[in-house]
Amino acid sequence: MKHLSLLLLLALSAMSLTLTSCSGNKSAQPSSDQQSASVALDVDSLLTTAESLIDQQVTVEGVCTHTCKHGATKIFLQGSDNTMIIRCEAAELGSFSQDCVHNVVRVTGYVRETRMDEAYLQNWKRQYEEAMMQQQMAATDNGGDPTEGLSEEQQEKVSTATGCATESAARREQAGTIDEKIAAYREQIAARQAAEGKDYLSFFHIEATAYEVMNN
Repeated sequence: MKHLSLLLLLALSAMSLTLTSCSGNKSAQPSSDQQSASVALDVDSLLTTAESLIDQQVTVEGVCTHTCKHGATKIFLQGSDNTMIIRCEAAELGSFSQDCVHNVVRVTGYVRETRMDEAYLQNWKRQYEEAMMQQQMAATDNGGDPTEGLSEEQQEKVSTATGCATESAARREQAGTIDEKIAAYREQIAARQAAEGKDYLSFFHIEATAYEVMNN
């Protein structure tokens, strides 16, 4: 009887150790978000898979070619060429360091989608016309200088409405007037609607939560 009790005690102890070991292994496994964020994607790979990563946390690495001149709230990371560009927004970080420019930068953040539809295009045209009016008024009041006298916020609105060259490259935007650009986008939207049933174009950027200058 004592021998049987000893065997039973040993069996129960072995089961307890096995369960504890299994529980420990499970808790050590990182979440899918942690796994995706820990592996740095290159810009080309991110842009290729961005639609499947919307609102997920990722880490991307590329050469910073440009930072917005109004407060450094955005940087642009380039991949294999100047058509493979992702915009990264500082969001709650506030701003990026100027040390980012011309260096490899690793950014962690969330993939966000901007949808360009007819309402977006109409709003863009309205903002452009308002920006042009502000510039003309500033030029009249300041001896021909279209930016003198504009607040930083106004300058940022003018820059956004008229189009940053790097942003335009990221969207593979065709050169031309604002009306020509809008017409080209409408053609692309119509083509996508015919092919996929979606009446908008998708553009992606990163809402940054952390960044690191890799080779400064």
